[in-house]
Amino acid sequence: GMALSAIAGVLLERGSQISGSDMAASAYTDRLRVAGATVHIGHGVANLPAADLVVFSAAVPDDNPEMIRARELGIPILRRAEFIGRLLDQRRGVAIAGTHGKTTTTAMLATILKSVGRDPGYLIGATVPDLNGNSAWGTDPEFVIEADEYDSAFLEYRPHIAVINHLEPDHLDYFGSFERIRDEFRQFAAAVKTDGLLIARAGIPAIDDLVAAASCEVLRFGPGGDWQLVDFVDGAWGSTFDISDPNGDSHPARLPLPGQHNARNALAAVAAAVAIGLSAKEAIAGLSGFRGADRRFELLAEARGIRIVTDYAHHPTEVRAALAAAAGTGAGRVWAVFQPHLRSRTEDFFDDFAAAFGDADRVTITEIFSPPGRETGTLSGADLAAAISPPAGFAATLDAAHDQVTTEARHGDLIILIGAGDINRLAERLAQWLRS
Repeated sequence: GMALSAIAGVLLERGSQISGSDMAASAYTDRLRVAGATVHIGHGVANLPAADLVVFSAAVPDDNPEMIRARELGIPILRRAEFIGRLLDQRRGVAIAGTHGKTTTTAMLATILKSVGRDPGYLIGATVPDLNGNSAWGTDPEFVIEADEYDSAFLEYRPHIAVINHLEPDHLDYFGSFERIRDEFRQFAAAVKTDGLLIARAGIPAIDDLVAAASCEVLRFGPGGDWQLVDFVDGAWGSTFDISDPNGDSHPARLPLPGQHNARNALAAVAAAVAIGLSAKEAIAGLSGFRGADRRFELLAEARGIRIVTDYAHHPTEVRAALAAAAGTGAGRVWAVFQPHLRSRTEDFFDDFAAAFGDADRVTITEIFSPPGRETGTLSGADLAAAISPPAGFAATLDAAHDQVTTEARHGDLIILIGAGDINRLAERLAQWLRS
């Protein structure tokens, strides 16, 4: 998967011998083979060499045969997050956290640092075209990571600089309650080194409550904060705005990505870059050609007056932001094709999802993406489609959604495929159709 392949890539760069196994071949396993790793498809005892360490992801169960064998042999075993924590301790750690915006902000900061000739390390939860991948060990002191809250991963980190982009209920299948999420973010804020810096979004009550837990300096970004976004204007495919720094100086900026949420991500990345030692002007210039991250409002194809965009949004707040960005491009019609991710999440935020499509001119809901064996229940994507006002269309399969779009798309449409499941397969098919 994305996370463990990124770690393996960092270790290969450092000169370690790496082997591993996955359930199926993928672009990730192919890249690791080319880089020198030994890759096994399928899990089995024979795959486990005389290793010094085994690192596993949250998706790997305790009864995995390689895990059982490693315990029998007394080989040390670490969760993915524990190992990242060890990497972070070797460098000047910069951790980007928050229930939204982590991937894009981490990609922006790494891109900014590379743009001025620095060589940071980084671990990002998506492929970044400007970086030709999603991981590097680098040679500079900074190690920039996406700090995921799921599985309490970010509690393993003790960064020098931390960013908290947003905080609201999510992953309730794991956390159980918003109070637990807030408590773990408090712990994360408290873990920033005392001589470090916490950069936290202003105007979010849950974040306002946790900054007091930090024993380091705190800067706020957003309305009323130390860093502010001023005069935001969305354009055809990008935005312009001014950034006001803690001294009150104003810096003009242009970002080649639409959406105010992306401008806020840029504001956080610029604030972090300045904390590392760059000027605001250098940081803003480093984003002038930023092409985004994989599946984050990614333009896949444009032809015949139609555009195909894919976005990883899987929470109502993210869906709203993606559709607001789509509407801001000036498209003739915004057609949202949404694949809900997990029955539990769809049920937890059902009313919010139903109200999230106001900026779409047409909506198609597909069946819910729910991994086999992970969930129970009978909630269907059709239930969500019926709850949207006016009612959305329902496509029981991705093939049915494909047929709808290819039959009924028209000049001027921006068709945005939204979701964190396998809807990217549909997005790629539609991009191929549009190019043909």
